[in-house]
Amino acid sequence: MPSSTDNIISLKLLSIYNKHVICYPWYLIYTLQVVDLHTQLRHFGDLVNHYRQNLGDTKARQMLSSAVYLFSCGSNDYISPVVNNQSIYYQYTHQQYVDMVIGNLTTVIKGIYEVGGRKFGFLNVPPLGCWPAIRLRQPGNICSKEIDDVIRLHNQALARKLENLETHMEGFRFSKLDFYISMSNRMKNPSQYGFKEGETACCGSGPFGGVYSCGGMRRIKEYQVCDNVLEYLFFDSYHPNELASRQFAEMFWNGDSIVTEPNSLEALFDGTNLLQQVFLSSLL
Repeated sequence: MPSSTDNIISLKLLSIYNKHVICYPWYLIYTLQVVDLHTQLRHFGDLVNHYRQNLGDTKARQMLSSAVYLFSCGSNDYISPVVNNQSIYYQYTHQQYVDMVIGNLTTVIKGIYEVGGRKFGFLNVPPLGCWPAIRLRQPGNICSKEIDDVIRLHNQALARKLENLETHMEGFRFSKLDFYISMSNRMKNPSQYGFKEGETACCGSGPFGGVYSCGGMRRIKEYQVCDNVLEYLFFDSYHPNELASRQFAEMFWNGDSIVTEPNSLEALFDGTNLLQQVFLSSLL
């Protein structure tokens, strides 16, 4: 990614590092301290009005059309019901649930498009079924096949939806990083990517470091920390470490042909001269 953020305008609806934003707004009932996607779209609408009032309609639309809008959402929609033991996940078929998540995401994309947004970047959902926090809850600490099956449905639906939008929305351009494959490859063959451990978290407790206790989280005072965090693909039970995140960012930006399509993220910034970056989500 560029060393400076001066040439980036982004609606950062969820970053790899941000665990408080979800695609499915009904989860506001079940998960505290979240800002659902539709609420963020309303906030974005307020920002658009601010630009129009201060810059005028023409310049504001030019700014909005030159921006690149980054999305990485969906993970909490599939992982939160399992972690929080909520039943809403099981009131629908897997396909129905995925359709709701993708439907909410599509509504927001179209909302941004309607005010001039044309360039978008997406990450699909990683293999959460093998996350340390999920394996901890599985009999025998194995990966969750059910979560993996739902995530595969989500990623397939996301790919189809983006192709459909590209066909039917004039000027719509996007870049998509296959976060699922990127993480899977590193979990299966960590040494090929500079890691020694691809399953166990550096910081946490319990099997695979799957208890989210790093730094005394969840009122659990005892936890372990590895000697060298860069050797562990997972920093804690939910998040990849800094080295992995940098690798993903570079593949996304440069357009690694195996995991990034149909454009590199960098290609979306060609000809962009605007100097403002918009964050609608809080960064950790």
